[in-house]
Amino acid sequence: MTIQREEAVYFARQLRAARAQVQADAEGYVAVAIAVEQLGAALGAKKTGMDAAMTEIAHALSPLSDGWAHGHNGSPSLNAACHRVRKARNVAVHEGAMSRAVAAHAIDLTIGLEIALMTAADTHAAHAWMVPHPTVAHPWMTVAQVRGALLAGGFSALPIQWNGD
Repeated sequence: MTIQREEAVYFARQLRAARAQVQADAEGYVAVAIAVEQLGAALGAKKTGMDAAMTEIAHALSPLSDGWAHGHNGSPSLNAACHRVRKARNVAVHEGAMSRAVAAHAIDLTIGLEIALMTAADTHAAHAWMVPHPTVAHPWMTVAQVRGALLAGGFSALPIQWNGD
């Protein structure tokens, strides 16, 4: 099954939101598992679970095949990242697990899937992939408000809008 542009944008945003949950709290990797399973179901996975979803995603998103078996720039392959996220989620449900151990793999998985979605959707309109409401610091904001935005977003710096620039 091929993915339509609107679907790709929707799922890319869902993966970004899941990644933000992981960055805010290591136990947020569960949101990544849910996003991956929903993407797999939308692409036609017949079974539930991350393995079935990732198999369907790999078939549907041909650009994913590069990162499926081999990681890029020192990151694990998407297959390995998926396996680690799935295993950690299962261990957490049955035994309790250290969430931080899997958080990095969940982030790698979301980034790889976002890239595959962008490539598969074959859209050249940047606005489709941009964050819809970016966090910025405005001159009228107090230092406490800017600090709150930094902490809420997990940022170390924010762009400042000054005289329309």
